[in-house]
Order: sequence, then C-alpha cells, then structure tokens
Amino acid sequence: MQAAIRVLPARLFQLSSGCRHRVTGVGNSRRHRASVSLLLIGDEILSGKVQDRNLYKTAKLLAGAGITLKSVEVLPDSIDVIASTIRSALLSGSVNGVVTSGGIGPTHDDVTYEAIALATDTELKLDEMTAKQMEKMSRKKYGEGWEMNEWRRKMAVLPTPSHIQRVEGLWCPVVTAYLQAEAGKGAGVTALPGVPPLFDKMLSAAISERDGVFHPMVKASRVVASVFTQMTEGDIAALLTECQNNVAKKGIMIGSYPAFNMAEGMMDYRVKVSIEGDEKEDVEDVAFWLAQRLDGRMTIGDK
Repeated sequence: MQAAIRVLPARLFQLSSGCRHRVTGVGNSRRHRASVSLLLIGDEILSGKVQDRNLYKTAKLLAGAGITLKSVEVLPDSIDVIASTIRSALLSGSVNGVVTSGGIGPTHDDVTYEAIALATDTELKLDEMTAKQMEKMSRKKYGEGWEMNEWRRKMAVLPTPSHIQRVEGLWCPVVTAYLQAEAGKGAGVTALPGVPPLFDKMLSAAISERDGVFHPMVKASRVVASVFTQMTEGDIAALLTECQNNVAKKGIMIGSYPAFNMAEGMMDYRVKVSIEGDEKEDVEDVAFWLAQRLDGRMTIGDK
C-alpha cells in the first residue's frame, strides 16, 4: 500500500541541535539489503528499433520489496557477451542475483538460455512439463491447428539443473540457474521474457510468491521523504553535499532533481530533493532539517 502523504510546511518546524546530532550519529548502521543486477538483452534495443519498458518496472517492483537494483546493462544477442557478463556478476559477490530480460523466444537470435547454461556450467535439456504446458495453452488459444515444432520446442529447452517456478496462466516458467560450483548457495541468474506484460507478471511472481527466487530477499521498503524548493541546484549543492556526508553512515541517500517545466507554470518548485533511508524517524529528521534551510515544502511518501 502506498504511504500516506502529509504536507509539512518548513516554517512549522524548528529543529534542535539535539535532533540533528541524533541523525548524524553512527549508532544505527544501514540494514543489509539484497541487491540485483538487470541485463536487458536485444540488438533491437541497442539499435533503437524497440524502446525498453522493463527497467522502470524492475526498479519499482524491487524497491517496493526492499531489494536494491544495483546496476543495469544493455547487451547484444551474443552468447559470449551475455555469458561473460552473467558469470562476472555471479563470481563478483557484489549482487544476490541477476535478472535477464529478453532472448528466450523461438528465433535464431534468442540465445539467453544458451548463454546462461554456458555461464553457469549447466546443460540445456528439454523440460517436458514446460513443453506440455506450452502445447496445451497454445492450442487452447490458437486452435487445434497449432503444432509443436523444433523452434517452439526450443523455448522449453532450459538450463539444467535450475529452479523452475510455474506462474499461473502462463506456460513459460521463471527459470533460475546457479553456478554449479555454488549450486543453490550463491547468486543465481533468472531469465525472464522481454515482452513487458509477461515480464511484469513473472517478476512479480518471483518476488511475491513463496516459491519465488527473490521472495526470501524481501524486506520492508525504504522510507522516502521529499523537499520541494524554489532554490536552484547551484544554490543548494554545498548544503546537500554536507548533509549527505553527515548521514551516509546511517544509510540515508539524498538526491536532487530539477523541475524543467517550471517556466510553463506546470511546477511550483525548481528542485525536488529526495531523502531515502531505512528508519522513518531518521529520514524525517533529515527532511525537516533540509526543509527549514531550503525554505521548502516537505512530504512524506514516494511522491
């Protein structure tokens, strides 16, 4: 459920030095949160033929589950490039998982499963259940004239062994493979289709359902506050830098985003300052302190 928004005019708050001292203290270190890398796969994205829509959805779904999206890369339809990128991420120990988007269809340039098998030292084997589900659901949708052929069967040839999660209403499963030297222990790579509605449904299932590969990583989402000011980024850069340095050990992140439509009267502020962290009280204290000094309007919640 989305956090309730309450508008708190800066002039109503006078922050004490004690409040600021509590925020800048080192006492509460940042909670450990799982992190994920996203690989967007497809020559069509790199060439501008198709506009990706899965990055934004991934960021929102993971953030809502308290999981950090650590990095994003766009890769060509190359087995070697995809495999080396996946393997490097899995061996680095810097992320808890890798998600791929695209490249699991029936055509010659759909090579993600092959790349995952190469990266994780697994084999490619026909998953009979996936093939049966594909045939059953496809004939129901397209009629009895639909026939299984080698290209369609390719979509059921999966890295093996792997964690397979069935999603209601879909024949395509969420497939997660692990480096065989670390099978089931370290980070895994999860393959999802690039088609946005399918990607959304399958990633949501991987996060929310009990057998989902990301379900054990879920934590409470981070607390967000915003301060809206008429000052420009150049005016407030020094203050924001000082504040970020003071609260970094608390795991609080501060960002600033200029409003480009103000000239047309569409925005009532020049800069939005975002304050994000694990502890609600700490985030509010930082936001109060900034709102007072920026003569700004403050909200609590992701707005």
